[in-house]
This record gives sequence, C-alpha cells and structure tokens, in this order.
Amino acid sequence: METSIFTIIDDFRGSELRERTFNDSAPKDNDHVLRANRYEKMIYRELREKFPVGLDEIEADGAAKLDTFPALMRDTFTSLYSLNPRRNDVDTLTTNARHFNVEIMDCVMNCKQYHELKSLCEGH
Repeated sequence: METSIFTIIDDFRGSELRERTFNDSAPKDNDHVLRANRYEKMIYRELREKFPVGLDEIEADGAAKLDTFPALMRDTFTSLYSLNPRRNDVDTLTTNARHFNVEIMDCVMNCKQYHELKSLCEGH
C-alpha cells in the first residue's frame, strides 16, 4: 500500500512530534481568537439561523481546508460587531488557531477598510 503525502501530513498534525515541534505541552481547546459575550454569541447564532444556506456552505468549504474556520467566522463577526473586541490569551488557543486564526485576524483588523466596516457594523 502506497502512502500519500496527505496521509503523512495528517499523521504529523495529530502527533506528539508536532506538539514538541511547536512547544505544545498542554492540551488546548479554544479556537476563538476573540472573546464574545453571551449577547454577541446569541446575535451570531440568530443571524446564522436566519441565513443558514449561504453561511453553512461557506463554513463547510472552509472547515474542509482549516478545521478552525468556523471559529474564524465568529471571530470575524465579533471583531466587527463588538464595541470593544477582546482577545483570548494565546496560551489557551489550539495550535491551528495560534498559527492561522491569529494571523488572519491580525490581517483583517489591521487592513485599511476594517475601521470603515467596523463603524458600519458596530452594535448593529
């Protein structure tokens, strides 16, 4: 049986070697870069229920490529909706969230259009 490169990558992603390579000694369980309060979570859930077809497809496509993509979607919403977006401690994030979601959220929140979009979305 021939082993594909994807099998090797998947094995590495779940291995103890990866934890040692990236200095991950404690198990992490949080994929969310930003903290959302109960109200923000409720608004996000209601919007997801109101427009399930398009968002479910986007989430499924993204999750196939990056397992933390659903959390990234909510973080993006939180960053635009929240009056004062707050970050979770990096030490509590999963490896993928630290290596991908943090970088993506930094890019989103530092782009030129972010403040204009935030002023339109904040609290609405």
